[in-house]
Amino acid sequence: MIKFKVEGLQTVQAEIQRQIEAKLGIDIDQRMDRLLDAVIQNTPIDTGYARSRWREDTELAFKFSFSFLNPLFVRFVEERRVIKNDAPYIQRLNEGWSKQAPPRFIEQTILEQGFKPTQLI
Repeated sequence: MIKFKVEGLQTVQAEIQRQIEAKLGIDIDQRMDRLLDAVIQNTPIDTGYARSRWREDTELAFKFSFSFLNPLFVRFVEERRVIKNDAPYIQRLNEGWSKQAPPRFIEQTILEQGFKPTQLI
């Protein structure tokens, strides 16, 4: 019987994690871009103001996370991707105020893009 020990497993594990996060980040970016484009295209146009006010933003939320696989890594901040519109009447448009778009066009667009709307503020 032969036994041996190796070093560097944590380095390899960290590199694999970095590569996974990089690839996921690219995929998430692409999906968020498609969602933003779809919401913009589905926003009714009168003056074009509401359509022009869509923005994607990153918000930081404080959240504690811990991993047993890497107990030295403790995460206190979580990034959240947010799409928002600051037009004062966007809520009314989404409620069906315009004849150009059905009521709840924002939620419908989110569902069509493969996401689940959880919070509309």
